[in-house]
Parts: sequence; structure tokens; C-alpha cells
Amino acid sequence: MKNKTLWIIFASLLALFLLSKLFSKKTVRSFTTDIIQIDSTAVDKIKFYNADPAAQFELQKSGTGWKVKNDKVEADALGPTVTALLQNLNSIKAERPVAKSEDKWAEYEVDDIKGKRIELFSGNKKVEDLVIGRFNFNQQTRSAKSYVRRSNDKNVYVVDGFISMTINQSMDAYRNKNVLRLPSDITELKLRSESGTSSARKENYWINNSGEVLDSTVMANYISKLKNISGTAFYDDGIPSGNPIKELDISLSNGETANVKCFNQNGTLVIHSTENQDSYFSSDSTGIFKSLFLDAVF
Repeated sequence: MKNKTLWIIFASLLALFLLSKLFSKKTVRSFTTDIIQIDSTAVDKIKFYNADPAAQFELQKSGTGWKVKNDKVEADALGPTVTALLQNLNSIKAERPVAKSEDKWAEYEVDDIKGKRIELFSGNKKVEDLVIGRFNFNQQTRSAKSYVRRSNDKNVYVVDGFISMTINQSMDAYRNKNVLRLPSDITELKLRSESGTSSARKENYWINNSGEVLDSTVMANYISKLKNISGTAFYDDGIPSGNPIKELDISLSNGETANVKCFNQNGTLVIHSTENQDSYFSSDSTGIFKSLFLDAVF
């Protein structure tokens, strides 16, 4: 009798064990939530692809900084922007798979036509290869969803966040847009143009090259803008030809100097400064051209 009871208890426990294993299998995820796992400090090259070859570009580590380049331009990249990109990629977590076959790729925009592909390298080794797809934003819940596929995987995953919008940025989003970032006080200015040369120097007040005292408020406003000027549009059609139509020399209290030139290229005003040697900026008469040259009333 005792043996029979023991067998019944054993059989019951075995049945419970088998049932627990059966039901637990149903709750185990068949995918990893970590879409990407990289050592961001080891990544030294990032390539961006999409259907338009002209919009493709790459980021390349250069010393302690980064360069951004395509088949026409190579320029300084904004280090914090690259760091933020790598952090965003590393934080991608899959919520669930939404498709498991190639015929669904177009719906989620992770195909070769609409998908944005990004490759990450460490030396000559490719460490990650992703296709970022559609972006959805729910106004009611104020939540964002993106769709992601590994390039060697047919599965499409939905992830929380704005990674699709991040990857969809153009090359210009990573470029240094500084025209002037002056580290100390301006002590002297010299403006050369087709009409001649004028200058202003700071003593207890600003005076021009004729010894006349300049309006302090006007000069203060001009100097304030001059110390921190950013471009909005790049000029990537080569080095401007001809002589500059305007040129500004800036002397600083720390002994450093800066120079800004403006060229007229078939009606486009092209700005170049010694503070950002790699880049040329386009402007109209109301943009950075005005802040640099037209507001210089001395």
C-alpha cells in the first residue's frame, strides 16, 4: 500500500513537472531583445546606404575626432552627434517580431528601396549590419515606434523610440556648421571689399580708421553675433574661383586671428572661414552674409 501511494505521488509530481515544462516553453521568447550589441568605443567607421546613391555617406574616425565624407566632400564631423548615434543604436530593444518573411519587408520599409541600411566597422571587421525602416508616432500616447531588420535576417522587429528618424538624417546633420566660434574678446576688425578697406579697433570704446568713435550699441550687437555664427547650408561644388568680394580679418585679445571670405559664384554667395577649413557655406543677402559683412558699419 505504501509503495502504491509513493508511485501515485511520484506520478503526480512527474506530471506537474512535465506540464510546467510544456507551458513554460510557450512563454519563452523566440528572439533576443538586443537587436545590436557593440562596443561603441571600438567602432571606427559607419556607413549609411539608401536607394539614392547620391545620399550615401560614411563616418570615419580620425584621431580623437570623426570625419564625414561622400564621393564629393570630406569634412569634420560633430563628435557628440556621432556618440549619440552609437548610444541610440546600442539601446535598441526589440519589443516583438512583426513579420517573419521577405514579402512583408516593403510594408515595414525595410526592403532595398525604402530601407536605410547602416553598417558598423571595427578596423576591417564589420560588426553590425542593420536595415532601419518605417517610423510611426502615436499622438494620443506620445510614443514612437520604429521597425528594424538585421540584414542577414528575414524577421522584422518593432522597437520603441526614434531610431528610424535618427538614421534618416542626411550627411549634413553630422557636419560641423561653425563659421565662427571665437574663444576670446575681439580687439580689432578689418573689412576689405571692392569699394575699399575699413577698420575698427577697441580701446575704451570702438573707433574707426579715421579716429571717429563708433556707436557702442551698434558695435556691441555686431560683435555679439560675430563671436558665434553658424551656417545653415553647405556649398559643395568645389573651391570657389576668383577673388573674394568681401573679406573680414578679426584680431582677438588672446593674440589669435580669424579670417572670413565671401565669393560670388554665379549669384550664390559662398562663405569660408579659417575656423572651419573643410567647409564652405552658401548664403543669400539676408543670411550669414548679412551678419558677417552688411552689419559691419565701421
